[in-house]
Amino acid sequence: MRASSMHDHIAPGLPGGTCECPRLKPGLCDRVRHHPPRAFSLIELLVVLGIIAILLGILLPTITRVRLHAQQLQCMAKLRQVGYAFTMYANANQGRYPPYNNWEVYGNPGSGEDDDDQLGWCERMEQYLGKPTGGIYWCPSFPPETQFNYFMGAHWNAARGHECLLVTDVKRSSEFVLGGECTHQRLYPPPWGAAQTKFSTQDCDKDDVRWKCLSFFGEEYGFNAHPAGNNVLFGDGHVAPFKRFDPAYMTYDPQNVGVDWGDVTAAGG
Repeated sequence: MRASSMHDHIAPGLPGGTCECPRLKPGLCDRVRHHPPRAFSLIELLVVLGIIAILLGILLPTITRVRLHAQQLQCMAKLRQVGYAFTMYANANQGRYPPYNNWEVYGNPGSGEDDDDQLGWCERMEQYLGKPTGGIYWCPSFPPETQFNYFMGAHWNAARGHECLLVTDVKRSSEFVLGGECTHQRLYPPPWGAAQTKFSTQDCDKDDVRWKCLSFFGEEYGFNAHPAGNNVLFGDGHVAPFKRFDPAYMTYDPQNVGVDWGDVTAAGG
């Protein structure tokens, strides 16, 4: 029997005369070589694009929720640091928290739009938290230009004519609003805010002596900074979000439960 040779599989019409596909019928190689795979039709392309659009519609809300939740957690972490700094400041100042002032511009006491020549409470805490403009007082849910988004609770002691709140004043530390996110737009200059007398500077001494800094959606000039609400710093150092004032868990009177900001008086409550 004659041994087969490579010349037995030569197909006509191929360059060099040698077929690279010895198992195909003669001439079939030509058709395979000269007919590439069919491209996507317009209908198939539209189906693929529709599937991608559906997947994006499902994923984007989830991604947005995750991003917003991450911003809230970052804000809570910063407020806890502010709470620690309040404690350190009080320990170093005979049990007194920082005094409140009016509109203060960082780095320029007594100049520009400052209401007086005093330091803002953020400036007084610089040795514990670094420069106020370093981002520690900025919540990532706010525009970057706002810089100072946290306030210090001073409404109760101001009603009594006291410049500083004392640690010994705070009897209900787990409920007393020591600070939190400033969500009252009258305390931010335009165009983002609605301040009517300060138009170009950021107040580094936000406190709730005159304005209810912690204002919620539905209240005058108020809004909720996060889907879960506004972050609140309490006298014992813990931070929690609220969508509205909750008298069961919050009070602006350090010695009485459930007292809202507008109900604080010099006589108590």
